[in-house]
Amino acid sequence: MKRWTPLYTVAEVRAHVLKLHDGGMSFSSIARRAGIAKSETVGAIAAGKTWRCVNVKTAEGILGLTLDDRCSTDRVPAALARRLIEEIAASGIPTRTVSSALGLRHHQSLWTMCNPRRRITRRQFDRVAFVYRYLAMQGIVPASLLEEVGA
Repeated sequence: MKRWTPLYTVAEVRAHVLKLHDGGMSFSSIARRAGIAKSETVGAIAAGKTWRCVNVKTAEGILGLTLDDRCSTDRVPAALARRLIEEIAASGIPTRTVSSALGLRHHQSLWTMCNPRRRITRRQFDRVAFVYRYLAMQGIVPASLLEEVGA
């Protein structure tokens, strides 16, 4: 006789995966932290390409994660960094100066990095926020934008 195993519905697990992904965690990062062997499983759950139920071990691993489990390699929307950089540029600081402060080789790579359709690493975002925070302490840019973008 087979042993019955409880299952979770895809809807509740999918909602949590999407919340984590919107918060900056990649599918591979979610899978690694949840103890799932393949990140494709997490991607399939997020895309709705799975069965009606999810295995207990998989579901509990995913549902046990919080946004506090992010690390410096997780990704955040580049649009957040772009808002900070646009505010810096509006204050009159040349983009070449900002690029060199961020350790970028060319000022065009600054806008490539901050393409609103991309995601950047948490570390890259933290570097932009660090420069912005320094300028805010100098009174050059408003500090309130840091709270808006979650830095």
